[in-house]
Amino acid sequence: MLFGAIAAGRAVTTAFQQIDETHFVLDIPGIGHVNHLTLFLTSENALPDNFGAAIHFSLPPYSSWEYLGGLLNTKPSATFRLSLDKTNPQIQESIGRIGVSIEPILALEQMQCARVENITPEQQRVLDKVGSKLYTNLQEYVASHAAPIQLPNGTSEMAVSCKAFDKWMESLNRRIRLNKRFWDDI
Repeated sequence: MLFGAIAAGRAVTTAFQQIDETHFVLDIPGIGHVNHLTLFLTSENALPDNFGAAIHFSLPPYSSWEYLGGLLNTKPSATFRLSLDKTNPQIQESIGRIGVSIEPILALEQMQCARVENITPEQQRVLDKVGSKLYTNLQEYVASHAAPIQLPNGTSEMAVSCKAFDKWMESLNRRIRLNKRFWDDI
Protein backbone atom coordinates (compact mmCIF):
# COMPACT_ATOMS: atom_id res chain seq x y z
CA MET A 1 0.00 0.00 0.00
CA LEU A 2 1.18 3.52 -0.80
CA PHE A 3 -0.21 5.20 2.32
CA GLY A 4 -0.21 4.82 6.06
CA ALA A 5 -2.15 6.66 8.73
CA ILE A 6 -1.99 7.20 12.46
CA ALA A 7 -5.00 8.47 14.36
CA ALA A 8 -3.51 9.96 17.52
CA GLY A 9 -3.43 7.33 20.26
CA ARG A 10 -3.98 4.42 17.90
CA ALA A 11 -1.82 1.97 15.98
CA VAL A 12 -0.48 2.65 12.51
CA THR A 13 -2.71 1.41 9.70
CA THR A 14 -2.17 0.88 5.99
CA ALA A 15 -5.66 -0.58 5.45
CA PHE A 16 -6.59 1.86 2.68
CA GLN A 17 -9.04 0.46 0.15
CA GLN A 18 -8.15 1.19 -3.44
CA ILE A 19 -11.24 2.46 -5.29
CA ASP A 20 -9.53 2.86 -8.65
CA GLU A 21 -6.06 3.66 -9.96
CA THR A 22 -5.95 7.11 -8.35
CA HIS A 23 -8.41 6.97 -5.41
CA PHE A 24 -8.10 5.37 -1.97
CA VAL A 25 -10.21 5.48 1.21
CA LEU A 26 -9.66 4.61 4.84
CA ASP A 27 -12.41 4.35 7.44
CA ILE A 28 -11.61 5.43 11.01
CA PRO A 29 -14.09 4.22 13.66
CA GLY A 30 -14.85 6.44 16.66
CA ILE A 31 -13.63 9.51 14.80
CA GLY A 32 -15.05 11.77 17.50
CA HIS A 33 -12.24 10.61 19.79
CA VAL A 34 -9.52 11.61 17.31
CA ASN A 35 -8.00 15.09 17.42
CA HIS A 36 -5.04 14.65 15.07
CA LEU A 37 -4.46 12.45 12.07
CA THR A 38 -1.08 11.81 10.44
CA LEU A 39 -0.84 10.46 6.91
CA PHE A 40 2.35 9.38 5.21
CA LEU A 41 3.78 7.71 2.14
CA THR A 42 4.99 4.21 2.93
CA SER A 43 7.92 4.19 0.52
CA GLU A 44 10.35 6.69 -0.91
CA ASN A 45 9.29 8.20 -4.26
CA ALA A 46 5.96 6.38 -4.07
CA LEU A 47 4.16 8.92 -6.25
CA PRO A 48 4.72 9.53 -9.96
CA ASP A 49 6.83 12.56 -10.87
CA ASN A 50 4.90 15.86 -10.71
CA PHE A 51 2.03 14.23 -8.79
CA GLY A 52 0.91 14.43 -5.19
CA ALA A 53 -1.71 12.92 -2.93
CA ALA A 54 -4.68 15.13 -2.02
CA ILE A 55 -6.03 14.25 1.42
CA HIS A 56 -9.76 14.72 2.08
CA PHE A 57 -12.00 14.01 5.08
CA SER A 58 -15.70 13.20 5.36
CA LEU A 59 -18.31 12.13 7.89
CA PRO A 60 -21.36 9.98 7.14
CA PRO A 61 -23.11 9.99 4.69
CA TYR A 62 -19.80 10.84 2.96
CA SER A 63 -21.38 13.28 0.53
CA SER A 64 -19.31 16.32 1.55
CA TRP A 65 -15.50 16.21 1.54
CA GLU A 66 -13.12 18.66 3.23
CA TYR A 67 -9.67 19.10 1.70
CA LEU A 68 -7.08 18.77 4.48
CA GLY A 69 -3.83 19.06 2.55
CA GLY A 70 -1.44 17.02 0.47
CA LEU A 71 1.56 14.73 0.41
CA LEU A 72 4.45 14.82 -2.05
CA ASN A 73 7.52 12.69 -2.53
CA THR A 74 9.42 15.69 -1.13
CA LYS A 75 6.90 16.05 1.77
CA PRO A 76 5.98 12.45 2.54
CA SER A 77 4.00 13.05 5.74
CA ALA A 78 1.61 15.56 7.24
CA THR A 79 -0.41 15.88 10.42
CA PHE A 80 -3.90 17.34 10.32
CA ARG A 81 -6.03 18.63 13.19
CA LEU A 82 -9.62 17.46 12.97
CA SER A 83 -12.13 20.05 14.14
CA LEU A 84 -15.15 17.98 15.09
CA ASP A 85 -18.05 18.68 17.43
CA LYS A 86 -16.91 16.51 20.33
CA THR A 87 -20.17 17.12 22.20
CA ASN A 88 -22.30 15.52 19.47
CA PRO A 89 -22.82 11.85 20.42
CA GLN A 90 -23.47 10.93 16.77
CA ILE A 91 -20.01 12.16 15.81
CA GLN A 92 -18.31 10.53 18.83
CA GLU A 93 -18.77 7.01 17.48
CA SER A 94 -19.07 7.84 13.77
CA ILE A 95 -16.82 6.31 11.18
CA GLY A 96 -14.75 9.09 9.63
CA ARG A 97 -13.47 8.53 6.13
CA ILE A 98 -10.17 9.67 4.71
CA GLY A 99 -10.05 9.98 0.95
CA VAL A 100 -6.81 10.15 -1.00
CA SER A 101 -6.62 11.07 -4.65
CA ILE A 102 -3.49 11.14 -6.79
CA GLU A 103 -3.45 14.53 -8.50
CA PRO A 104 -1.02 16.70 -10.48
CA ILE A 105 0.94 18.96 -8.12
CA LEU A 106 -0.66 22.01 -9.77
CA ALA A 107 -4.12 20.70 -8.77
CA LEU A 108 -2.94 20.33 -5.15
CA GLU A 109 -1.67 23.91 -5.18
CA GLN A 110 -5.05 25.10 -6.48
CA MET A 111 -6.89 23.11 -3.79
CA GLN A 112 -4.69 24.67 -1.12
CA CYS A 113 -5.38 28.18 -2.45
CA ALA A 114 -9.13 27.48 -2.57
CA ARG A 115 -8.98 26.14 1.01
CA VAL A 116 -7.36 29.33 2.24
CA GLU A 117 -9.78 31.49 0.25
CA ASN A 118 -12.84 29.66 1.61
CA ILE A 119 -12.55 31.01 5.13
CA THR A 120 -16.04 31.76 6.36
CA PRO A 121 -16.88 35.19 7.78
CA GLU A 122 -17.17 33.61 11.25
CA GLN A 123 -13.72 32.00 10.90
CA GLN A 124 -12.31 35.34 9.77
CA ARG A 125 -13.84 37.10 12.81
CA VAL A 126 -12.22 34.51 15.09
CA LEU A 127 -8.86 34.92 13.32
CA ASP A 128 -9.12 38.70 13.59
CA LYS A 129 -9.97 38.41 17.29
CA VAL A 130 -7.03 36.05 17.94
CA GLY A 131 -4.66 38.35 16.05
CA SER A 132 -5.88 41.39 17.93
CA LYS A 133 -5.61 39.67 21.31
CA LEU A 134 -2.10 38.41 20.56
CA TYR A 135 -1.01 41.85 19.36
CA THR A 136 -2.40 43.58 22.45
CA ASN A 137 -0.82 40.99 24.74
CA LEU A 138 2.55 41.33 23.00
CA GLN A 139 2.38 45.11 23.04
CA GLU A 140 1.62 45.23 26.78
CA TYR A 141 4.29 42.67 27.62
CA VAL A 142 6.99 44.34 25.55
CA ALA A 143 6.09 47.81 26.85
CA SER A 144 6.58 46.56 30.41
CA HIS A 145 10.14 45.54 29.46
CA ALA A 146 11.08 48.80 27.72
CA ALA A 147 13.97 50.82 29.04
CA PRO A 148 15.33 54.22 28.03
CA ILE A 149 18.49 54.32 25.92
CA GLN A 150 20.64 57.31 25.12
CA LEU A 151 20.96 58.10 21.40
CA PRO A 152 24.12 59.60 19.86
CA ASN A 153 22.32 62.92 19.26
CA GLY A 154 21.72 63.32 23.00
CA THR A 155 18.06 62.32 23.03
CA SER A 156 16.67 59.18 24.57
CA GLU A 157 14.13 56.62 23.40
CA MET A 158 12.46 53.61 24.90
CA ALA A 159 13.93 50.34 23.61
CA VAL A 160 13.16 46.68 24.12
CA SER A 161 15.64 43.84 24.18
CA CYS A 162 15.04 41.00 21.73
CA LYS A 163 15.01 38.75 24.78
CA ALA A 164 11.69 40.34 25.79
CA PHE A 165 10.09 38.89 22.65
CA ASP A 166 11.55 35.46 23.42
CA LYS A 167 10.25 35.66 27.00
CA TRP A 168 6.81 36.68 25.72
CA MET A 169 6.72 33.65 23.41
CA GLU A 170 7.80 31.36 26.26
CA SER A 171 5.11 32.87 28.48
CA LEU A 172 2.45 32.43 25.80
CA ASN A 173 3.44 28.81 25.17
CA ARG A 174 3.39 28.09 28.91
CA ARG A 175 -0.09 29.60 29.25
CA ILE A 176 -1.35 27.48 26.34
CA ARG A 177 0.18 24.30 27.84
CA LEU A 178 -1.39 25.01 31.24
CA ASN A 179 -4.81 25.91 29.83
CA LYS A 180 -5.89 23.66 26.96
CA ARG A 181 -8.90 25.91 26.45
CA PHE A 182 -6.74 29.06 26.18
CA TRP A 183 -8.07 29.92 22.72
CA ASP A 184 -11.68 29.44 23.83
CA ASP A 185 -11.31 32.38 26.20
CA ILE A 186 -10.63 34.79 23.37
